[in-house]
Amino acid sequence: MIHTALGPISPDQLGRTLMHEHVMTDYSGADFLHKEHYDRQEIVDTMLPYLLELSKAGCNTFVDATPAGSGRDVLVLKECALQSKMYFITCTGTFKANAVPTIMRTMEIDQIAELWIAEFAEGIESTGIRPGFIKVALDDGAISDDQKKILRAGIRTSLKTGMAIQAHTILPQTMREAYTIITEEGLPVDRYIWTHSDCQQDIPAMIEMGRKGVWLQIDSIGYIPYENHLQMLKTLIAEGLTDQLLLSQDRGWYVVGKDKGKYVNPYHLFFTEFLPLCKASGIPDEIITQLTVTNPARVLNIE
Repeated sequence: MIHTALGPISPDQLGRTLMHEHVMTDYSGADFLHKEHYDRQEIVDTMLPYLLELSKAGCNTFVDATPAGSGRDVLVLKECALQSKMYFITCTGTFKANAVPTIMRTMEIDQIAELWIAEFAEGIESTGIRPGFIKVALDDGAISDDQKKILRAGIRTSLKTGMAIQAHTILPQTMREAYTIITEEGLPVDRYIWTHSDCQQDIPAMIEMGRKGVWLQIDSIGYIPYENHLQMLKTLIAEGLTDQLLLSQDRGWYVVGKDKGKYVNPYHLFFTEFLPLCKASGIPDEIITQLTVTNPARVLNIE
């Protein structure tokens, strides 16, 4: 089962999926977020043309990686789902820095996990909408004590609920430290996604972690020349890691307090430019289907 903003679906309903995108975000800080600061309908009206273009390009599911504390609004996602005819998947968890509420910094690991488990069991903010995965974020370099606590809370939430973890991680050494914590907590590695694994273009580190069983999410497609990501993808496929690769762009998004989506980046280019390039370069259709359909369905499915 996979939880979406419109309710649960089976894995075979998921279709072609972008694993890490954003509709909206709010940089005010977790202690200062208020839904009165924005107009839901304005956000939907601003973002809908981009989402309709994405749907027309062949996308079926949009995984929204904005957690609480960063501007998550599941009712915006629900309306986007209704109007675009795509599935939208939201998350529990948190980000880092001022996106972590002050009160959460004083809580114990299991207290934090209880909050996230409750969102999974009961729905988010009385909406009945359940998260489909867990989002956490790790520091660049050595993981701070606060973020170690957040990571362990995310792992314990995953162990209780079955949800996979998307862990924002830029540097390979941070991923290695996180892997130690994963093994200490007893999390099956196939529930852990190295989000932004491609940012440093450190292919040996990606191969190292992939061989340990961690999901490798290549999700900055479009931020550097397509050829860089294409070659990265071909190398990882040749290394036998096709079963552990996920794709996305980390694009969007409406920023609360800014110029009504003035700086939105379109989502559809993944389907209209990058995938055709992959096919033209010799990557078989069945592998493209595995990366965009089969693998997302596997990692998002909750047994």
